[in-house]
Amino acid sequence: MRELLIVQLQDGAVPIELSLTPERDERLSDQALTMPTETLVRTLDLLAGALVHLRAGADARTQLELALIRAARPDLDPTSRR
Repeated sequence: MRELLIVQLQDGAVPIELSLTPERDERLSDQALTMPTETLVRTLDLLAGALVHLRAGADARTQLELALIRAARPDLDPTSRR
């Protein structure tokens, strides 16, 4: 997600620091340009929250799964119903 956001902010250009292969760079650029910025930022925020729970001793797999479910299905996220 972080790489997608960086590439998106570069208008689809993959910085040399992130470049691996031409095929991967093209895929990364295509994905970055098709995902809404709000989705990328929200997902990064959810993953950061999961890391906080991990540091507090929560189960890693469960926290990662919850963050990804919330990112993929905002309608299932009880914290977004405000």
